[in-house]
Amino acid sequence: MALTYLFQLILFGPTLAIATEAEQRKSNDEEGPSKWRIQADRISRFVFRVHCNIVSREYIAVFILIATLFYWYYSFNVWKENLILTVFVNTHFNMTDRYLTTQFWDVLKELETLPHCKGPTSSYVWFRNFVNEYAKSEQDYPYEEVVDPSRLDTFFKNDRYHFDTSVKLKRLENETTIESFFITVAYTNVSTWDIRIELMTQWRDITAKYPDLNMTVFEPGGMFVDQMLSLRRVTIQTALLTLFSMTVVCAVFIGRPCSVATASASIASISIGVVGIMSKLSFELDPVVMIALLMTIGMSVDYIAHVAYHFQRDSRNELKNGISIQVALKSMAEKVEHTVLAVAWPMVQAALSTIFCVLPLTFVSVQHTSTFCSSHRNVFQTYSSSVFFTAIFLVVLFGLTHGLIILPAFLSRLPEWLSGNKCCNMKRISGGAEASSADTDSVDDSTTIE
Repeated sequence: MALTYLFQLILFGPTLAIATEAEQRKSNDEEGPSKWRIQADRISRFVFRVHCNIVSREYIAVFILIATLFYWYYSFNVWKENLILTVFVNTHFNMTDRYLTTQFWDVLKELETLPHCKGPTSSYVWFRNFVNEYAKSEQDYPYEEVVDPSRLDTFFKNDRYHFDTSVKLKRLENETTIESFFITVAYTNVSTWDIRIELMTQWRDITAKYPDLNMTVFEPGGMFVDQMLSLRRVTIQTALLTLFSMTVVCAVFIGRPCSVATASASIASISIGVVGIMSKLSFELDPVVMIALLMTIGMSVDYIAHVAYHFQRDSRNELKNGISIQVALKSMAEKVEHTVLAVAWPMVQAALSTIFCVLPLTFVSVQHTSTFCSSHRNVFQTYSSSVFFTAIFLVVLFGLTHGLIILPAFLSRLPEWLSGNKCCNMKRISGGAEASSADTDSVDDSTTIE
């Protein structure tokens, strides 16, 4: 951001001044603006005035408020999520050893009776099917059943669940032994990282009680569990600090408490929406998403601060015969129209340019990832680039929605004394004489343009 600020002062500003001077010389040589430019300006003003007329209506404001509440609810709500636990048994498994098999049934029973577990019917356990098939039983935990290891080959050959892919066999001359295997247990309604962390901790504690089985717990999000214990707290603290910083910036440049409050609330709303929608798109809270969240808070202020600043003004500048006339804005409808006409088109241009700038991220080289028990490979965009593109696209979308629809509709329903700017009095210069102005709403206020 420091480099961007220097770029604006050192390069962009001077370039803009040179280009403006050249454009003014060209406009002086011409008779006037072209017909298509005049027509385009008329069409854009007509569209923006219709837009202002719509968002200024009371029933439209009520509808927008209800839609915003649904938007917040959807952003806070997290869908139910299924979680598949994989447990690897990394020991020579002797099925005739009653002590070893008892430990296996104990650990399986503990895992399947945890909260959020879908139960034995959703588990993938080859040993239970093997025992029940040859013992002619349907027990979930057949402790007392005796099995014959010599029937393993026949079982794996005839089973329809492809259990052979979950077992590592060692074939000897007279027998087949099991060197290692894995099982899976399904869990549901794992809707928050708190539940996921709690389950991971319970899985580790349970498997640690049975060292003879030498078990390893695996879940794709397990690598983030330890850092998640502190990441959520750090993310919330950093996000609140960033939001506070943006509020201070708005307070410095806007000044009006009501405008600062509405701008800060809109920034928070945009950030909540970005995080909520990203969670629906299967982006979990990790360091990359945390950085994207902080970035969206900083970007969202661009779509909100200009609207809040223009709306608090009680007059607009109008150029007539080289003189800037301050025309009073006497109604909320006029304020909305003035605000939208001033910021809508630049805001749309900024949004489009931002999207075009990050669009190349969608063409970043892809990586192939395979899913468990799947014979095909799915192609996904590189994770970091997909996170940043999604976050920027969402902040642009929600920024435009808040800046052009939600915020104008909300501000237009506020009382005049709360949203005005009566404290900002100005001085006027007319014909070289300086006079004080008690009310900036006066149509007579003017400034001579040299």
